[in-house]
Amino acid sequence: MLFKKCIFLLLQIVMVIILGKNLGIITSVNNHFFAIIFFISYIAVYILMIWIFNRITFYISGIKLRFDRLHKKDVILIAETYLVQIFGSIVVNTLGVFFVGHLQETNQDNIRNFFSNLSPSLLVMAIILTVFVAPVLEEMVFRGYIMNVFFKNNSYYSIFFSSFLFAYLHMHSIFLTANNFFVFLAYLILGSSLGFVYYKSKNMSVNIGLHMLINAVATFVLLVSMH
Repeated sequence: MLFKKCIFLLLQIVMVIILGKNLGIITSVNNHFFAIIFFISYIAVYILMIWIFNRITFYISGIKLRFDRLHKKDVILIAETYLVQIFGSIVVNTLGVFFVGHLQETNQDNIRNFFSNLSPSLLVMAIILTVFVAPVLEEMVFRGYIMNVFFKNNSYYSIFFSSFLFAYLHMHSIFLTANNFFVFLAYLILGSSLGFVYYKSKNMSVNIGLHMLINAVATFVLLVSMH
C-alpha cells in the first residue's frame, strides 16, 4: 500500500513540475491569437489535473476533500497565519542576506522573466494562472493528498513532510547550497503555514485561500518591481 501511495504522489509531483516548466513555451509562440489559445488550453489542463488529483486522493485515502465556503473564523485564521508567515519569511530572508549576502531566488526570477516577455493580454492570463489556478493544483497535492495519505495519525510529521517537499520543489535545484538554503527555509515556513491552516480547518478552501493571498501579494510586488 505504501508503494502505491508513493507512486501516486510521484505522478502528481511530476505533473506539477511538467506544467510549471513548460509554461515558458508560450513566449516562443509568435502568433498572438495562437498564444491566447495555448494559454486557455493550459489553464484547462490545470483544471483537469485538479479534478484528477482530487479523485486520486479519494481513491487512495477514502477521504472526500472538503471545499466549504469560508466563514469569518476562516478569514481570521487566514489573515493571522499570513502575518505570521510574512514575519517568519522576513526574519529568514534578513538572516540570509546577513550571512550569505545574496539569496538565489530562482522561482521568483523565473516568474519575473516569464512575465516580462508577455503581452498585456497574456500577462493578465498569467496572473490568473499564478494567483487563482496554480495554488489550487499545488494544494491538492501538498495538503490534500499528502496530509490525508501520509502520517495521518501524526499532524506534525504530516505538516513537515508536505512542507519539506513543497519547499524543495520550489528550489528548482537538486542540491541545497548556501545561496538557496535560506530561500528554502522561507518556503518551508510558507508550506508549514499552509499545512497548519489545513490541519486546523480540514477545509481545502482555507489553505487554498491563504495560498492565493500569498501569490496575489507576491505577484503584485513583482509587477511593481518590474515597472
